[in-house]
Amino acid sequence: MKYYNNISNNFPGELFKYIYKVSLFDERRFEHEFFLQIAQLFLFMKELTVNNNKPPKNKLYKKSKNNTQDLSTIKYLHLTKLNLYEAHDNYVEEFL
Repeated sequence: MKYYNNISNNFPGELFKYIYKVSLFDERRFEHEFFLQIAQLFLFMKELTVNNNKPPKNKLYKKSKNNTQDLSTIKYLHLTKLNLYEAHDNYVEEFL
């Protein structure tokens, strides 16, 4: 299998070594922890599509007193294509 379509928030979580193309869809909000899980489970993902028009409930990043980010940076080591056309604008910040 080379692709996995329409992954939602209730994704069971399993390591996929040979999935290169992933699409995320849900009518519920995606939070930072969900994207962290996706990055850890799809190690060789090259393409990611996010389809969700609901903004995250939590701010994608919060500034601490010393002006540093509290949330961990997510690394997508092999990602070359990102499609956010059907995503809420706040998800763009998730990938900056």
